[in-house]
This record gives sequence, structure tokens and C-alpha cells, in this order.
Amino acid sequence: MRNRIFIGMLCLLLVLAAAWISRSGTGDKKFAPGWQEVAPGIFRSAGFPAGHALVDSDAALLIDAPSDSVDLKAVRKIEGVLLTHYHRDVCRGVPGFLKKGVKVRAAKGTEEWLSRKGVATYWKESLPLRNSRTAYQVVPEGFDGIDYSLEGDQKFSWRGYSIQVIATPGHARNHAAIAARKGRDGPLAIFCGGALCAPGKMWSPYTTDWDHWTDLGLKPSAESLRTLAKLKPAALYPAYGPPIMANTVDALTKTSEVVDEAGFLKSLPPTLSWPRSRRAAPVKNPGRKSPSIFT
Repeated sequence: MRNRIFIGMLCLLLVLAAAWISRSGTGDKKFAPGWQEVAPGIFRSAGFPAGHALVDSDAALLIDAPSDSVDLKAVRKIEGVLLTHYHRDVCRGVPGFLKKGVKVRAAKGTEEWLSRKGVATYWKESLPLRNSRTAYQVVPEGFDGIDYSLEGDQKFSWRGYSIQVIATPGHARNHAAIAARKGRDGPLAIFCGGALCAPGKMWSPYTTDWDHWTDLGLKPSAESLRTLAKLKPAALYPAYGPPIMANTVDALTKTSEVVDEAGFLKSLPPTLSWPRSRRAAPVKNPGRKSPSIFT
């Protein structure tokens, strides 16, 4: 009996010792960072969608707000939040930031999907769907206090960073990428939201389905990717995929080609007897014939 008790106590001590060693080997969990520095001055939150932060001294400028918890040790002040789009997963932290008095900026036109009045109207008119202006992942309730002043090609500076807003519709009807460069000669980083998640891949292609009968949504998505490729960024930071630190132009070009192909397959030849409002625009691809399932 005593032997059994002794053996039981010994096993318990071994388990506790193993747990203590395991915990000490990974560091104090209380201070384990939820954000990782992926490039000098650029931090990224864990999980998808990822939020990003430009950090200078004790201040940060955030891109997207999947959470209002920003556990960056040196940062004492969040000086602003820039939203790439209006989907609910990148906006979860918006109420918390607005409550704290942090300025949240979104693209002009996203009032329809983010403001309290616009969101109420959207849900009222969308169930059942009374028109073809489809949108996905709209927040349940809108927000008061967002600044809808971001526009394509708009430029401003923040603590030594040159920042440019790039209109990139596709993943959402109103979508913007944020390009940032530290100083004159710093590498160009583009925070591209949901424009792509990896070379040739999109996180949720269905969100480009603005119209169920045509390539509306896919076409601007491909054009947006080509727009980003022309900027020749040094790094891409998607919200739904790992950072792309090399061959960025190839990644954007490859993805645009895949999206173009999807749009071509989805577009119906305009000669078919569909209602005029449902007809696809003529395919701008000289010499290429629509594929037939019978050949």
C-alpha cells in the first residue's frame, strides 16, 4: 500500500516538474507578445485577419482593427486607425478604439457599410435582397464617429512615414490599400487587406461576386492587383495571409491573371438572350473565343 502511495506521489511530482520546465522554457506567458515585428518598425498581430502597426518611438498607427487589444510593450499611444475595408472581421476593434477617442478613418463611400444609418438601411433592404447591389460580411450594426476621408491617391505623412491611399476595389466594393515608406529611401510596404492572401490565391473569392451573372467584382479586383504591381513594393502585408517579402510583383501579376481567368469564365457572351441589365460586358480579349462545354 505504501509503495503505491509512494509511486503515485512520485508520478505527480514528475508531472508537475515537467509542466514547470515546459512553462519556464517558453517564457512567462503573461508577457508573450501577440504582435510580431515583421520588419523594422512594422508589427503584425497573430491570426487572421491580421492587423498591422507602424511604430515610431512610443506611438503607433494601425492598419485595420480586428481587435482593440494592442499589446505592443513600447507603445503608449495609438494615434489612428486606417481601415482597408468594411468587413466585420477587420472592424471588430472599431467600437473599442472609438470609445477610447482614437481616430478611425475609412475610405470615402464606406458610409454605406459602416455608418449606423447606412448599415441599418443595408439590412433593411437586403433581407430579402431587393436589388443586385450585393455586399458581404457587413457589420450587424454601424458605428458613429468614423472619419470617411480616405481617397485613392491621397497622400499624407505620419512620423517620418510617407503614406499613400490606393483605391483597390475587388475584395470589397470599397477597398483601399495603404502604401507606406519610411523616409525617402525606405522600402515600400503595402498593406493590401484582402486584395490577395498568397501568390495566385484569394482568401474569400466569393466577396468579389458583386453581381451573380457577370464578372462585376472580379474585373476591378484584377485591375487593383495590377495597380499595386506597378508600384513595385518591397513587401506586401495581406490581412489574410503571411507577409510576402520577395517577388511581390510576380505575386500580384500571377494573382491578377488568375482573377482575369475566373472573370472570363464567369462572363456570358453578350449575344445570349439575357435581360440587358444582366448581360456581361464584352470580353476585351481579341481573338479568344468563349469556351464550349461540348468540345
